[in-house]
Amino acid sequence: MRHRSTGCILALLACVHLPLMAEDAEKDATEWMAEITGRAPVSRTAIYGVFKLRLPDNQRREVPIKLITELVPSGWSDVWETQPVEGIPASRLMVMHQPGQTNSYSLSQSNNSDRPFEAVALTNLFTAFAGTDFSPGDLGLEFFHWPKPVFLRSEMRKGRSCRVVQSINPQPGG
Repeated sequence: MRHRSTGCILALLACVHLPLMAEDAEKDATEWMAEITGRAPVSRTAIYGVFKLRLPDNQRREVPIKLITELVPSGWSDVWETQPVEGIPASRLMVMHQPGQTNSYSLSQSNNSDRPFEAVALTNLFTAFAGTDFSPGDLGLEFFHWPKPVFLRSEMRKGRSCRVVQSINPQPGG
């Protein structure tokens, strides 16, 4: 499994598959990112899936994941929950999204499906979540909140116009 080095500057290319309007071409990247982060979902959503991991010894592991998105009075929440797998405890990450504000995060874990989740200190948003290559900051789309995003180019993906945006983490160690 690969892990990001926290000492490096994280340059993340985000290709957002949203229809581009004529007026979008005139907006700068900061305004465009603010518009995207201000878009709240319209209803509760539940998505079930599997993180497929390739371990250093070329073994494979699957971590079942459930994502529940719910509307709350001040915005919306995303709850990412995994099952316990081969020595990795079940994890629950809650990301609170509030338009115009930074996200807030809470993490809890359980070593046994019969025991309740217990809060865990989340001291670095860019450490692995549930043994995967994804971090809480990745799942919370934190890169949309980083300052000075830059449009790199426009391109087509699966027949849809999208933009490639570069965001650089202003605090790569935390």
